[in-house]
Amino acid sequence: MLKKLIITLFTVFIWLHSVSQDTIRVMVSNLLYYGQHTGFCNEHNNHPDDKDLYLRTILQHDLPDIFVVNEMSRNSYYHQRIIDSVFARISNRVYARASSEYISNSNIMNMMYYNTSRLALYSQHIIASIVRDINLYTLYYNSPDLLNGDTAFINCIAVHLKAGSSASDQQTRRNQINDVTAWLKINSRPGNFLILGDFNFYTVNELAMQALLFNSDFDFRFYDPVDQLGNWHENPFFASYHTQSTHRNSGCHVGGGLDDRFDLILASIDILEGNNKVQYVEDSYRTMGQDGLHFNKALTDPPENTTVPPDVLLALYNNSDHLPVLLSLAIDQTPVESGILEIADAGFIFNNPVKDELKIRFKNPNINTPYILNIYSLHGKLLISENGVANGQPLSINLNHLPAGYYLAELYTHPYRKSMKIIKY
Repeated sequence: MLKKLIITLFTVFIWLHSVSQDTIRVMVSNLLYYGQHTGFCNEHNNHPDDKDLYLRTILQHDLPDIFVVNEMSRNSYYHQRIIDSVFARISNRVYARASSEYISNSNIMNMMYYNTSRLALYSQHIIASIVRDINLYTLYYNSPDLLNGDTAFINCIAVHLKAGSSASDQQTRRNQINDVTAWLKINSRPGNFLILGDFNFYTVNELAMQALLFNSDFDFRFYDPVDQLGNWHENPFFASYHTQSTHRNSGCHVGGGLDDRFDLILASIDILEGNNKVQYVEDSYRTMGQDGLHFNKALTDPPENTTVPPDVLLALYNNSDHLPVLLSLAIDQTPVESGILEIADAGFIFNNPVKDELKIRFKNPNINTPYILNIYSLHGKLLISENGVANGQPLSINLNHLPAGYYLAELYTHPYRKSMKIIKY
């Protein structure tokens, strides 16, 4: 009898969790004072009209679903301009952006854009404000089964850390990252996290980088998807991953040629291992326009760079002194299945809000069918999973160990599924 029950539960579980996959592309790029004039970057050598042309060329070649940028003017006009003058001109996809929030006194900030046909913005927070704001953007995937609560969450932490190689600069970067990790431990739970942007790290041995790689809380450690860790500065061994500078001579652009790996996308273990419906696609991490043959050279210097078309290469060269970094994420998408019915009255009732116990009452006292109950954080982290046989008696699930807040609960009893947001107080 027990063996039959286990087989039945396993069969129902597999049937309910058959998945297909979609892939989304993530790009991070330092836009070099987009919309912000300085004494060295002005309307003559860094005009937004020119930068829009460059961006259209770059993004039309590699169109991301999530586009995180550094060095954006604080003026919200320029935030919207990227949508109206760039995305709307090159794609039928509809893009949206995060709201224009800032705390620090810096005249530049981060911004995030996303493809609304695949993603929606769930929330955003400023989680640190030393030198420049560090932003957390939480998105969820527009799954065909979204109405059933079955979706994936992706958390993007956008950083632009303090520049410079002095001991003081390194300490500031460490303080910035310490603020990030402290915020996550207090306000979040482990899940699908990317931390991405212009880190200004010269070496993996810098304390701020060590704090990301070897956080005392294993669940909040970050990893380099390509495992290219070392002393990046002026080291030809890492030439294929250097992101700055595209120019040899200084002006608006920083000079010196390509010899630093300042721009990174680091991922949580859940993304690397695909624990929560999102997984890094192997070998998808790359530095756009980087062929590994231009160490300490300008991007357009000989030898000929054939990694992108000539017009894209020139746009990368002119747009910024940094090269964009990209990776792809596979999304486990649960399709809508005709055999599962999602209705308001699915035969069971949740109590809501919840104090210590989630109680589920079945309307049919004669029910006798396997069930699966899952409870998720709003970041998509599976927190509780229980299964058994529904026999008409109320179910009681202890939530005493969970902090107060919002959660997603899903209950499956063939052929029904019910999902809802629950409040624990």
